[in-house]
Amino acid sequence: MVGSNLSSSFSSILLAGGRSSRMGKDKALLRFGSENLLDYMQAKLSELGCHNIIVSRNQPGFVSDTIPDQGPLSGLHACLPHCQLTKVLVVPVDMPALTAETLLPLLNNQASASYYQDCALPCVLTNSKELQTDIEQQLSGPNGRRSVFAL
Repeated sequence: MVGSNLSSSFSSILLAGGRSSRMGKDKALLRFGSENLLDYMQAKLSELGCHNIIVSRNQPGFVSDTIPDQGPLSGLHACLPHCQLTKVLVVPVDMPALTAETLLPLLNNQASASYYQDCALPCVLTNSKELQTDIEQQLSGPNGRRSVFAL
């Protein structure tokens, strides 16, 4: 297990609830090798050592948006209360090329938030009431900054 030293130190949110309006198909169900992207990414997070994987997906059996039609930020908002740990790795379902080598520097960073320059996802956030309040304000505010990048 690649992330065995991190096995109990982070939760993961897998953003898989998009409408896929540009693609016309549900990205999470696209085949990747012998499985679909949703199953593949869940397995990848498990192999990294995560035991608390929360899937944002507006389907039965997953966490649905509490504020609908607001994109990935709404999925993040709905999933954060389900995270058992303070450090939260956030990944989109449509990045199957992510590797442990890509994710471990983010997970090992001690900052309250870490991400790669000019790329909002993947990222690691510190789950807190303040973060949840900031997201709620972004989602309900008139400024229209309803993106993970703006967060």
